[in-house]
Amino acid sequence: MVPPCRAAARPISLAHIGDGDASHLIGVLTLAVLASCNRTPPSATPELDLPARQFILEGLRLEERREGKLLWTGTARRADGDLASTEVEDITLVRPATEPGARSVTITAPKGTMQLDAGTARFSDVRVVDAQGGVLTATAAAYDGKAQRLDVAGPLEFHAQGLSASATSAVVQLDAGSMSIAGPVVGRFVKPPHHQP
Repeated sequence: MVPPCRAAARPISLAHIGDGDASHLIGVLTLAVLASCNRTPPSATPELDLPARQFILEGLRLEERREGKLLWTGTARRADGDLASTEVEDITLVRPATEPGARSVTITAPKGTMQLDAGTARFSDVRVVDAQGGVLTATAAAYDGKAQRLDVAGPLEFHAQGLSASATSAVVQLDAGSMSIAGPVVGRFVKPPHHQP
């Protein structure tokens, strides 16, 4: 059974409002300010006692803008934390090409930790895909928003346009659209077939 609506009355004091004849209103009004109507069964939404800056969000859409410029868009199945540190699940982030010569990049990971205040993040079992079809998969990656850089920890694999390589680490410079791989690096290149018109 759904409990009925209930209201509690509370006195509110009005102070001096202005200097006109009608503005010397001082009084006490009793208003119904605490109205509570529970329209769902109590078991449907458990109450959570969270600190002021903490949140739990499910099915969210992310967007970051700086100085009127769109830096990131994305989605996550769940986020739990605060602005200092937030644990995210099933996250997808898309960074459009913001500079000439840069490429758009998509980052996906089943889990990660985002430090929203600091502009940094860490992802586990990460997959990075660029607009040209390059795919980088790795154990972990750390994002630094100020440096516009993704530090990738291996073992990792990279595949692009006939090239397959494995390495121990890599650095993706997001603003320049470049990547450097650190070794030992083992790779193989298969020349794509040439198509004649």
